[in-house]
Amino acid sequence: MRLHIAWRGTVEGTQLLSYPHFIGTIHSFVNHFFAMPLLRSLGMKIDVIDDQVFADKARSLLLTRKFSSLRFYLEKQMNGEGIATTLFYRTAELGVHVESGSLPASHTKSYNSLIELKNMLACQGVFRHRDMFAFADLALQTCPRLLDVVHRRFPMVFIDEMQDTSWEQESLLNRIFDGRSVMQRFGDIDQKILSDEEQAELLTFPRAGYGCISTSKRSVNQFPML
Repeated sequence: MRLHIAWRGTVEGTQLLSYPHFIGTIHSFVNHFFAMPLLRSLGMKIDVIDDQVFADKARSLLLTRKFSSLRFYLEKQMNGEGIATTLFYRTAELGVHVESGSLPASHTKSYNSLIELKNMLACQGVFRHRDMFAFADLALQTCPRLLDVVHRRFPMVFIDEMQDTSWEQESLLNRIFDGRSVMQRFGDIDQKILSDEEQAELLTFPRAGYGCISTSKRSVNQFPML
């Protein structure tokens, strides 16, 4: 959407791309206004936010002597590498969770080693995308007045492709905007890509009484061929 608006080069488009407006992905919004400011205020380095880079760095650490015992443990697991490469923080408590497989019991040495590996990468400024939602949650907990600032800047919010929004994303957006800013959500359930995400039963899109858009103003000829 942002690239399309920039490509058209209209006066209205230029205004939409400038302050106080914001056009971007949910991740970029969360990163820009919540997670990254918090990390900087804590003096933490931000080198990269990328799942693949995190996975590569985690594999490299596993090869070091420091994590030899953990490597031995993971080699015996059905999806050991997936455990180490998908670690992420969740909620303001920054609890460590995993997308693939399951963590060992919290009293074990392997568990503590995985936590240490995750925290080492965080200290190096290497994060996963899901980490940013935890830091955003912490930002809201640390500075509750941040919501008032956001509402003043964004009294109206439009969210597209809502059918592919996870509960983790939706719950944070609801916490930020619902009931304070006017939030209009768009999406087509028939075009849903994600089908097995966590807590899908909690998703509220579409809500009861939703409206339908039966016509489109979009023309194929309006878009650049990329």
